[in-house]
Amino acid sequence: MRCAAALSLLLCSNTPLFSPMRIHASPAENVRNLLKHGTKKVRFYRSFDWMDAHRIMLGLAEAYPELVTLQNAQDEYGLAVAGGMQDCPLDDDFTRRILKLDEKYVLMGKRNESHARKLEQNEPGCKNWFLTIEDHEAHYAKSESKKRLPTLLMSGTVHGNERVGTTAVLEYAALLLEAANCESFPHEDYPGPQAPQIVMDEWLDQVDQANACRQDLHHRGIVDDERKWLARLATTRRIIIVPAANSLGFFRGEREEDGIDPNKDFPFDLKGDEDTKCMETITARTLNEIFINNIIQLAITFHSGASVVAYNWGAPSFDGRTCPDDTSMAQVSRVYQRFGGPLKYWKQGVYKVGTMNDLVYPVRGGMEDWAYAASWAKDFSKGCQPETYKGYAASQTQYNDSVLRTVNILVETSKEKDPPITQLGADYLLFDPSWQKMGSGHITRNIRVLSAMTDLVQPYLSIVGVNRKLLDDDVVPGKRRDDRACTKTKLVGVKGHGAIGINWIVGGGINIAQTGVIYAPWNIIPDDIDGENQPTGRGLEELLKTIIGEDGADPRIKTSGVSIGRTRWHTQGPYPPPLKNKYTGLLGQPLFTTRFKLNDYKDGEKIAVFAYAQLDQAWGNELTNSTVNPALPPQSHLANARTNTDWKHEYVNQIVEGRKFWFSTPVTIEVRKSGNKVIDLAWRLPSESRLKRWEEKMEEEISEYPVVFSFIVIMIFAVGAGIVIHRFEKRKKRKRMFREISTEVDGMELNDYDDYGDTSIRPSGIPNHTID
Repeated sequence: MRCAAALSLLLCSNTPLFSPMRIHASPAENVRNLLKHGTKKVRFYRSFDWMDAHRIMLGLAEAYPELVTLQNAQDEYGLAVAGGMQDCPLDDDFTRRILKLDEKYVLMGKRNESHARKLEQNEPGCKNWFLTIEDHEAHYAKSESKKRLPTLLMSGTVHGNERVGTTAVLEYAALLLEAANCESFPHEDYPGPQAPQIVMDEWLDQVDQANACRQDLHHRGIVDDERKWLARLATTRRIIIVPAANSLGFFRGEREEDGIDPNKDFPFDLKGDEDTKCMETITARTLNEIFINNIIQLAITFHSGASVVAYNWGAPSFDGRTCPDDTSMAQVSRVYQRFGGPLKYWKQGVYKVGTMNDLVYPVRGGMEDWAYAASWAKDFSKGCQPETYKGYAASQTQYNDSVLRTVNILVETSKEKDPPITQLGADYLLFDPSWQKMGSGHITRNIRVLSAMTDLVQPYLSIVGVNRKLLDDDVVPGKRRDDRACTKTKLVGVKGHGAIGINWIVGGGINIAQTGVIYAPWNIIPDDIDGENQPTGRGLEELLKTIIGEDGADPRIKTSGVSIGRTRWHTQGPYPPPLKNKYTGLLGQPLFTTRFKLNDYKDGEKIAVFAYAQLDQAWGNELTNSTVNPALPPQSHLANARTNTDWKHEYVNQIVEGRKFWFSTPVTIEVRKSGNKVIDLAWRLPSESRLKRWEEKMEEEISEYPVVFSFIVIMIFAVGAGIVIHRFEKRKKRKRMFREISTEVDGMELNDYDDYGDTSIRPSGIPNHTID
């Protein structure tokens, strides 16, 4: 039988449901095969069903164990299973693979104890599976950065017959993980000329892997700054993905869960005898458990039946009213609208934006209002007393002040519950705004919405250039960044006379109220500033004294280039302009520039240079119009985390702490009185010229070996010739790869400080096919 669908193996009847696609293939290759189209052309998306979703979740978890964890609500939280013997069947291969994954999680320290007994029971019905993307190497168990990761939730299907969301969140997860994994290669910096040959060979093999995966992404139009952007998002956020919260309804293709509407099953604005009749579905309980076991700042829930992006309020008691966080919610929703874009080929415009009460219809017990306000609008949220599934503890719906302060945006993806495959889009040039032909569809634009959402959850800055030289690395997945690791991984040698130019970008917000550079010798930077986590305590106080201009500021800590601006998410676009107008990833953000002198610093002295910024201060303003109800200042974590220095919530080993200034990972400038103007002293990927110098050096060393036994040389001549030919071909391939990866070569420079070019950075002649 011929398999022409995206999940070709799934439709081949002779293949077990959850078995690998190729016996000897790596898990990563299997995931790629799961997602790709049967042809070698552009991969057009198609709606995933229950079997597809579970295979993809398992494949991603196997392929990227350091970056993603696969869990289910039954084994994690002790929930019942919805459905019966005929629902959600799992075969022995799935059980075998999930048990093997469980063993790995215990060894990695992700779990304190094995879930093997629970997993082996394989109770009839539908478990509720979800993924958590979190870089466990960079944010190890006891690290401060793990506590402070901003947390997002992406819900694909609450109504089981609305499938766009499930496909969008899984496709986005696969793209995000692929980009992060690719960006992590090579895992270590250049080992140095004195390294043993076996170490050098291993590193060069990882360099080959780095360039191969970069080429693969290029073939789909994911260029270098988009890859770096996606990788940064993956390694600096905690992203919980629930592809099908209504697992039973999704399996059956039904809107409800056993006759109950899950989206009216949450304890908010219920009236009369119904005020405690909630949490009757496993769908609602699954989402409840995830929310009360995390501090979720930003969430999205996908539905179908209209084409809108809608925010609070959506309950009847608040009809015609404005919520306290209307400013931030409206701005975030408009970003989703703009970046998602229209579907011009299908004659569909951008999403409409407004409140749920205005654009959809009022709902009692809705998930969106519950997730936003159930912890603080207590008059509208009473505990649940359900009788289904043998009940649910009332304590689970008695909420503390730290949870359920989430900006939870509703996206109604399309008027059709399950749009035709021709309108779903393709995975080519996902972030290119000019790609508006058949490649743009419902999945395509919601992947863009999800990427904008992930970006906006927390402000960030990055120093991207020194003296017009573009720095190779931003934030590298899979590498620990605490204990001032940045002094080795982001290190530049600069000739110490005259002025030095610094280029930086600002993201994770919309309006930039203030930004600049602050710098000082490392030996006077307070010890509690580690270079990874946002400064707190004494370290933050010392930096703010200089930024604000307070009395008692240390004169050795200096600022430069103070200005204002707009990020790429602003309605008027980024300002100052980005490096090039066609950048659509990390470098699509505004590019700021400043210069300061190094004359006062000694030879060998190391200077820490931070970029800082203040963003979206209007989000913290209390609204004064008469429609605001309740009449309170903003209540969401999202708004207060960037505007309110008195805001601090610490719960379930997670922290949300308010601040007004955000700082980049610093670049370390090592002052040199002689030599080249700028030398990147910390690099992972070599340029072609560096590679050539190493090979020449190795050849010189080889030529010095004396020929002692000519007979032995003759005997091994044939073998040696084969090795030489193999190495020659490998070097040719490696050089060709370096030439094709445009931003990883010698001489890559930023434009002149007053010149922002408009040249496309997309590689020419990108083949029109996906990865094979």
